Amino acid sequence: MSQYKNLLEERLKELKCLFRISELVDYFEDDLESILQGIIKIIPESWQYPDITEVKVVLDGKSYVSPDYKETAWIQRAKVKCNGMYIGEISVCYTEKRDEQYEGPFLEDERILLNAVAERLGRITERIRSKELLKLEEEALQKKNTAMVEVLSQVRTENEELARRIHTNIDNIVVPILEKLEKSLENTVHEYSLRLARQNLQEIVSPLYTGLSKDFSNLSPKELQVCNMIYKGFASKEIAQIRNVAPSTVNRHRENIRRKLGLTNTKTNLEMFLQNYDFESGITGH
Repeated sequence: MSQYKNLLEERLKELKCLFRISELVDYFEDDLESILQGIIKIIPESWQYPDITEVKVVLDGKSYVSPDYKETAWIQRAKVKCNGMYIGEISVCYTEKRDEQYEGPFLEDERILLNAVAERLGRITERIRSKELLKLEEEALQKKNTAMVEVLSQVRTENEELARRIHTNIDNIVVPILEKLEKSLENTVHEYSLRLARQNLQEIVSPLYTGLSKDFSNLSPKELQVCNMIYKGFASKEIAQIRNVAPSTVNRHRENIRRKLGLTNTKTNLEMFLQNYDFESGITGH
């Protein structure tokens, strides 16, 4: 009966040891050093002779030892494995000689428990390292995203500056030349073609044309040109005369434009929509 009682007490000590290690993990979470210090205090209480039991844990070359630890001839060790690699070991030793048991003075159950603690410590370390690695990856990704936003912002600024310079150069250099040519070719068959070329050039670099091209890529070049003229207040008949097309063609363009802009079956005025559209944010004012 006494033998069974001793066996039961040993089982309870083992269970208590593993349970207390779980409590350590719950309390300290990712603080591995505090968990190791706690394990060093817990282990001796679970061995047969706690008063003469000392513990040493080595992890990644760093040692954690109980206050009176010293290696003796009465020692047992268990390797700690993390992600399939050995990263350290747990050593338990007696500071005084005791009778021979399963493994020197140590019980078979103590060997089993030491292996279980080493395995548990490996899993704890693996979990903490995985979280740390994930955190580092998230921080690196955040930095990359921030850098990407900065690069895109810089590119957008440079593109806007380039567009501004192109627009300015066209207005200040190209358009005056075309206007002079228009005057010199006034009342000739080439006047209309030259005027149309100048208008098309100005439309292409206009903010409206650029904004609609970006936000509504399904608009055709001719529809973009009609949008620009509607934006400037031209009526359908005037647009037809300038573009040298039938008024019905312009009306068909207007219907297609309204459909592509999502205005079909609404009371929204196309000219007002274009004039109130913010081509930076894609929001229509009212």
